[in-house]
Amino acid sequence: MITKEPQAEVHIDLPLIQHLLSTQYPQLANEDIQFLDAGWDNENYRIGKNHIIRLPRRKVAVPLLLNEVNWLPKIQAQLQIDIPAPIFVGQKDGRYPWPWTIIPWRQGNTANLNRPDKSAAITLANFLKKLHPMDATGAPENTSRGVHLKEKMSDLSIRINRLKIKTDFITPKIEQQLATALACPFPTKKCLLHGDLHPRNIIVHEGKIVSIIDWGDITDGDPATDLASFWMLFAEQAAIENGLAIYGASADLIKRAIGWAVFFGVILLDTGLQDNEQHTEIGAVTLRRLNAFK
Repeated sequence: MITKEPQAEVHIDLPLIQHLLSTQYPQLANEDIQFLDAGWDNENYRIGKNHIIRLPRRKVAVPLLLNEVNWLPKIQAQLQIDIPAPIFVGQKDGRYPWPWTIIPWRQGNTANLNRPDKSAAITLANFLKKLHPMDATGAPENTSRGVHLKEKMSDLSIRINRLKIKTDFITPKIEQQLATALACPFPTKKCLLHGDLHPRNIIVHEGKIVSIIDWGDITDGDPATDLASFWMLFAEQAAIENGLAIYGASADLIKRAIGWAVFFGVILLDTGLQDNEQHTEIGAVTLRRLNAFK
């Protein structure tokens, strides 16, 4: 069970990036390099005005990066929100052990820092309505996303109990929402999923969702996993309900989506309290919204 952000297994710095660019993608070798962020799996740097270099910081992240390489070009043209299909795939060399990618840079910031307007719920609903029915044949297996929530409970229960001691976010209503989701039948038809659709993986500019990033967890399974994002993104209950209605979510799907929102809220809050203020805030906001949802 991960309780805080994993340590990087390689050292990534500007000289390394300059080396990789000069030896493998020299057309960007003379551009300015600026650190953007580091997640659990990758470090990202802006290259000049129009590109990002994306490098795994742990070996376990390499298959996730390759999921993006293999899948995003297949689905990019069919979606109305930008997704960052790689424009170049770099190879390991003597100074760096794994593949890496260059993707387009999009103006904006992550949705936890740039809050989307309530109208963006319509955009998100239409995006997911298009994504989920796509052919998922050969989609990467993912035991953490798209599955029945009961498969997550051994870990989730430990985190919930820990948060009960540390915080007041785990209310009887939150526990009832989770129990209701667990009681819902699992869907017989699997959908193509983003799999990790939290606010740090959504880019917003001037209130609009302009890009959806970090597709390493792409898989097939229960669309409730992705629909949980509505509670992470939108403060207004009407916006959430409108988005779910436009998507066409059934009553059981909404219940399962609320359960997945509890899951993401608990995971982000519990891990964030260790060492990540952004995750702490996302988790706390999500659980507050769920507690207020009628």
